[in-house]
Amino acid sequence: MKKLFNLILKLGRDQRSQDMVEYALVAGFIAVAGGAILPGISDNISIIFSKMGSLVSDAAGGSGSLSPSPSPSPSPVPSDRRYKRDVVPVSSTLDRVLKLEGVYYHWKRDEFQEMNFPDGQQIGLIAQDVERLFPEAVGTTEDEYKTLEYAQLVPVLIEAIKTQQQIIETQNVELRKMRSEGENLSRRLENLEKRIDVRTSDTDALH
Repeated sequence: MKKLFNLILKLGRDQRSQDMVEYALVAGFIAVAGGAILPGISDNISIIFSKMGSLVSDAAGGSGSLSPSPSPSPSPVPSDRRYKRDVVPVSSTLDRVLKLEGVYYHWKRDEFQEMNFPDGQQIGLIAQDVERLFPEAVGTTEDEYKTLEYAQLVPVLIEAIKTQQQIIETQNVELRKMRSEGENLSRRLENLEKRIDVRTSDTDALH
């Protein structure tokens, strides 16, 4: 558990500006995957997601631009319900989120000098991999290169974490029920042992 949180915090220290969006999404993936493996992590998922949300709000507006150059002044993204139509809840995202793979990588700076890619090891997702699962988050440039709008994945993570939490809560209810049944069975066994002891004592007394 401690190693999981240390990994998330380390990733946060290693990322900058627009890369914060990538870090935030990866942190969310770690939270979901961790919840699937370690049910006890559910108590801390809200902490992880809170950190993720603050990092997303600090990022460059979720523009999804192919260029990694950070925006000098992040601005809020329009999201008022009055702007939107055909609103449908996002559902069934957990299985797909668990199929996403966060990766380390280096930009091909020499081959694509015009992109002004940052130097050093990066962390994020591969657009083609995401497209197979969440095509809405992926775009294509005029020269056929893929772009990834990380902000589009935030609602996906929210619903995945909610689904994970529901699974954990259901498991907790079942565990409490099993624990209660086990305690009842233990009491019945104790009572049975006492009755056997009493009968054994009575039989010994007769002899």
